[in-house]
Amino acid sequence: MPFVQARVEPASDNRVTVYATHSFLADEVTDTEIEQALGSIDHVARRWHRELRQIDFVGRREDRARSESASERTDAEHLTNAVVRKAEGTEAVLAELDTLIGLIPVKQLVRRLTALQQVAGMRKAAGMKPVAPSPHLVFTGNPGTGKTTVARLIGRLYKELGLLSSGHVVEVDRSGLVGGYIGQTAIKTRAVLDSAKGGVLFVDEAYTLTSHHNNDYGAEAIATILSYMENNRGEIVVVVAGYPAEMAAFLEQNPGLASRFDHTLDFPDYTDDELFSILQWMILDNEYYLSNGARAKLRRVIGSWPRGRSFGNARQVRRLFNEVVAEHAAWLIDKRITSGEGLRLIREGHVPSAPMRPHDTDTLVPAGYL
Repeated sequence: MPFVQARVEPASDNRVTVYATHSFLADEVTDTEIEQALGSIDHVARRWHRELRQIDFVGRREDRARSESASERTDAEHLTNAVVRKAEGTEAVLAELDTLIGLIPVKQLVRRLTALQQVAGMRKAAGMKPVAPSPHLVFTGNPGTGKTTVARLIGRLYKELGLLSSGHVVEVDRSGLVGGYIGQTAIKTRAVLDSAKGGVLFVDEAYTLTSHHNNDYGAEAIATILSYMENNRGEIVVVVAGYPAEMAAFLEQNPGLASRFDHTLDFPDYTDDELFSILQWMILDNEYYLSNGARAKLRRVIGSWPRGRSFGNARQVRRLFNEVVAEHAAWLIDKRITSGEGLRLIREGHVPSAPMRPHDTDTLVPAGYL
């Protein structure tokens, strides 16, 4: 029976929708394969229907039991159960974080921060004073090391922990905050902050808000952010990000802002092996595969990249992937190949020989490696 992926999504308060899918190449599929896939989907739909009905029956029975014993439970027990349910949601987000390549120190610190917030919830449930760090964070690292991706996961994580109502992330840089004349910056920044309320405001290259020029309005943006953070505690989380040295200077020059951040997450550059793993993920995710010669040559190319301030990490890998795919496409057209394994197989000749310039990192990267 063909493999079928299934997922369940809420449709309303008491209904859900089950999606069952199977993928194959349209130019190679046979009628038999289509019939088999449809049969698998029917089988999955029937199985999920039975299981969901059983879950509904059990859930209703448990609801009745909870209702009958509610008078015997204390408020603390109810709060503890809520904390446990939140813990189950946080583990799902942390599991997704663990699937990212590399970032070991980042993963460790995120888990540590999560534990602190969870224990604060448990202490509150037990009537104790909760002790928790500021939810606002500083991200430092070079381009392409996963800062934006982790910020999105932080938003979801904070929602599961009950720290945010929605957990959405609004990404912005200096141009999205600073205006061109007096008074415009505060209005512009306030609008961005309002759009991030309930979630995370991710300020990339935050150090560019600091300038030594008297006519620069970056300081006005910082003051507006500080005021908003103070007046909307528990309703917004601010993450500021940028190069390590510049971020250290930025926080030193803005002590009022620095006092709002208890923790800094340092994002290391990827190793050559990690960069190759990211490339392999891109290859497989786009339904290509590598010959042995192509694999060896790609490792050599990645190993030849000079590392410096402008090195793009995963963005550099995305650019390499795009070059390989373009060369492969040109080869297919030249050879008049229109079907078969040639559409998938990346050969050694499709891999560029010359190292790419590390500052060419302006290509968009999919969610997961920004």
